[in-house]
Amino acid sequence: MSINTSTASLERLAQMIDLDLGEVDELPTGESAQIVRVTNTGEIAVRSLDGEHPFDALLGFDAPLGWEVFGVIAPGWGTHYAGPRRGQRRRVRAIFVASRNGEEASVLRFAGESEGTLMRDQQTPGRVADCVRRALDLPTDPGNEAQLVPYWFDRVLQQLVARRHPSAGGTVVGVDEIDALIDARPLSWEDERWRVVQAGGNLHMDGAVATWMDAGMFARFMLGEMADPQVAMNGAKPACTPEAWDYLLQCFIAAAREET
Repeated sequence: MSINTSTASLERLAQMIDLDLGEVDELPTGESAQIVRVTNTGEIAVRSLDGEHPFDALLGFDAPLGWEVFGVIAPGWGTHYAGPRRGQRRRVRAIFVASRNGEEASVLRFAGESEGTLMRDQQTPGRVADCVRRALDLPTDPGNEAQLVPYWFDRVLQQLVARRHPSAGGTVVGVDEIDALIDARPLSWEDERWRVVQAGGNLHMDGAVATWMDAGMFARFMLGEMADPQVAMNGAKPACTPEAWDYLLQCFIAAAREET
């Protein structure tokens, strides 16, 4: 058994939840994020996450098959990008719901507003929205393939930084080791995700989470974990001989030129 869903019905659900919750307090009240679900019998339920961040709570979560609609109610801080309150940092409540058919709806209400605003101008961005989609086995926005080379640079630099650690022997990397160290560049975000799956994980996630993600969510997660490029280079350079560092930079420059 299933229920009929549509974008309009999800918008009504998000607005109903917003009206039921009422106004947003100007100051933090310690309220917790919540999850909301609608079953295939039409039953609606809301449950607190008991203070856990929704991203942490939902990473790797699969919604039961009987859940036709799933979403998150999250308090936080936000800023108006237009209008008389542009630039003001204020308390905000975000409601995001999605159906197994792929329809979505989101409502934002800032402190001082009498009702929430339906967000219809774009697909809801963010890690939490990606978690909701993956919990329902829905695709997320594809990753930006143009960011693969900067990501690969970062991965190589972090490997060099790790070589400086005493547990790795602290030996300096020579020219003859660079080719093996930089290994194969990823061909796509899907290629890189499966590399992490097959390796059983990386520093940021285990293999099961990488399997649960799709390429788009994986790309945004990994790009968010990248170090500041200058900091990474400053940390990696002492791990190389001067000749090895020059050769590595030449490899980076050649790869970047291939992408332009």
